[in-house]
Amino acid sequence: MLAVGAMSVIGLFATYLFGVLPQGRRVRDPAVGAGLAVVAVLLWSRLFSPQYTLWMLPFFVLLGLPRRLFVALSLVDVLVFLTIYPLTLIRWAPEDPGAVVLLGVLGGAVALRHLVLIAVWLRISRAASAAREEATA
Repeated sequence: MLAVGAMSVIGLFATYLFGVLPQGRRVRDPAVGAGLAVVAVLLWSRLFSPQYTLWMLPFFVLLGLPRRLFVALSLVDVLVFLTIYPLTLIRWAPEDPGAVVLLGVLGGAVALRHLVLIAVWLRISRAASAAREEATA
């Protein structure tokens, strides 16, 4: 468990250093840097709950990100929420296949969530590139 925590901290630090800071400095719009910072936190932490999707809502509005990405992020977060709570609140027998199914769905939902967050990161980066091009034109 200590190794996972250490990797998460190192990954978050590296993402900030090499991803968030350079792009945030190149663009005048503070929403770009802040949006990338929130995505980095969501990628590297284990904050899996629909409430954390709300952290992203202002950036979808400010940067004109596609609504379908927000909908996808919300649905996947709800799926994580709906699978993680039965796994933690119910005492499962070792031979119960329901726990295995829930664990499989949870793993898939977490993977999908990360894919959606990476897509959001790429969209924010594109918005930053467009803003830089506008500023130089």
